[in-house]
Amino acid sequence: MKARLEKGGIKTALQMRHASPENLRAILKSVVGFYWHCRLNFVEIDLDNEHDYKSMQAMRHLNKEQRTSYESITEILIALCLTLERRMMKRKLFADLLSFNIRYANGEYWDDHLKLSSPIQDGVEIYRAVLNRIEDFEKNNPGEKLVNHGIISLSLSVSHFVNETMVQYNLFEDNSKKDHLRKVVYDLKDKFGKQKLMRAVEVREGNIMQDVIGFGSVKDLYNDEQSALVM
Repeated sequence: MKARLEKGGIKTALQMRHASPENLRAILKSVVGFYWHCRLNFVEIDLDNEHDYKSMQAMRHLNKEQRTSYESITEILIALCLTLERRMMKRKLFADLLSFNIRYANGEYWDDHLKLSSPIQDGVEIYRAVLNRIEDFEKNNPGEKLVNHGIISLSLSVSHFVNETMVQYNLFEDNSKKDHLRKVVYDLKDKFGKQKLMRAVEVREGNIMQDVIGFGSVKDLYNDEQSALVM
């Protein structure tokens, strides 16, 4: 953000305050410029306008064959995490709140909501956060297994979004380089094709992630129309 401001001729907070909202938006290349103009000039900001995403959701129903395999359930969960990662990357957003839902054939369900200590965008980090919550629940409730053959659907959602230019990194865990590398990977995918460059988490023996069928299909991992975007 600092580099963009200086490149645009704004080097002090006073210059930033007196810059027009149109100029700031053009320099920062996002609506964040307008928000900064409002903050510096004590103007109320309504972040819940019609152009802001309140949440993003990815859900899959599992067929009978998929429910019998722990590996298939894990693959679908990873696919959901990567779907949310891709959507947040496309819209340059990070999320502060993660929600997870499991529904079972007997009508029971498990809901969990996690307020994150730092905004998240990486699909692997989302997966690890969900896995940690599952492990904590099972540790505190001996004999209960959340991931079992009775699962009929998995749902993940992220909300409380922060623009990528507004993310404040932890002083003791700077993820800026990792976030930059992720952007580079997506740029290369867009340029050369999504199958030309794949992260290790996207590659499984026998192309399991590509072969999952039915309502749990991972073929639409890169298709925005297949999962709901909640406005």
